[in-house]
Amino acid sequence: LEGVESELARAERAIRLLDRAVPLNLPRERQRLGALFERGEAGEPAFEYARAAELEPWLAALALLERRVAGCGMLGELYAERARELWLEATLATKLGSPDFARSAAERYALDRAQQPAVDALVASWQRASERAESAELIAAEDRSHAQSLWSVLSARIGALGLPIRIEVRSELSSVAAAGDGFVALRAGARLTASRAQRIACHELFAHVLPRLEARREPLGIFRVGARAANDEEEGRALLIEKRAHWLDGTRRRELALRHWAAWAAREGAAFAEIVAFARDAGLGLDAALELALRAVRGGGLGRELVYIPAYLRLEAAFANEPALERYFERGRVALDALSRIAALEARDAEPINP
Repeated sequence: LEGVESELARAERAIRLLDRAVPLNLPRERQRLGALFERGEAGEPAFEYARAAELEPWLAALALLERRVAGCGMLGELYAERARELWLEATLATKLGSPDFARSAAERYALDRAQQPAVDALVASWQRASERAESAELIAAEDRSHAQSLWSVLSARIGALGLPIRIEVRSELSSVAAAGDGFVALRAGARLTASRAQRIACHELFAHVLPRLEARREPLGIFRVGARAANDEEEGRALLIEKRAHWLDGTRRRELALRHWAAWAAREGAAFAEIVAFARDAGLGLDAALELALRAVRGGGLGRELVYIPAYLRLEAAFANEPALERYFERGRVALDALSRIAALEARDAEPINP
């Protein structure tokens, strides 16, 4: 299995599905659609995406890697599963904006039918949650001079924890913030309340940044490259972390429920205007409704938001039944389905060598 970890890591850096799913002309389309809806007219996005022809070699390389390591014991299986997941993401990156995109996205961000009743019930409950009244002041995320901006909150926490990471400001982010290996990125121009900045800082640092830093010290490379579904369950654990920190209030629950519904509607082929209308009926202002719909239809219906609440429910139940499982998630990028194999690998490596 020599070299597999580095090859998977290079593939992930090359694919960058979420970055590629941000349209090249997103700011212009956001402005154009906003003007249309302000006038009472409906419109559909006309997104443009960068070509991803350079990923064609990665499709072949990942397919070959999957076949090569699949029979190499439990660690080989874990690497093969991750290679397959990255192959799906590379495939999606080459289909951005195409009619076939949503079908491929449904394979990568699949729904567990057995879990669906519980997910639907929670989404419906969260959608009815009451929003919390808070200060109306909005602060630019990148404002270094304001003590309650997202930049300042992150900077203070990073300093207090002594973390070796940097903060970047990017104009092309579709979300307000995103974490990667060694950095947290903020979307330029995003305006947040002080409480939302605190929540996002908690989410990004404790769910995403710290496990990646811990993984650097792990003997098993799967903690670094990620087990299959690790990125999805990392988002579920992030919601648990928010809940424990009392940030999963009514406002946040409604936001997550609406995102889930919008992602599902986009996957089912709903028109952009239908998603905007639903969001407006749910009480969102026009800007927020447009933002929700733009996120839902990115790429052609990515549907990544569909994994958040199911992952939250899985992890909440698993950790309640066996609290020690969460320690694996603190150590790196793992998923429930991989834990028994990781535990077996670590037990094998810990066995004494007979003389």
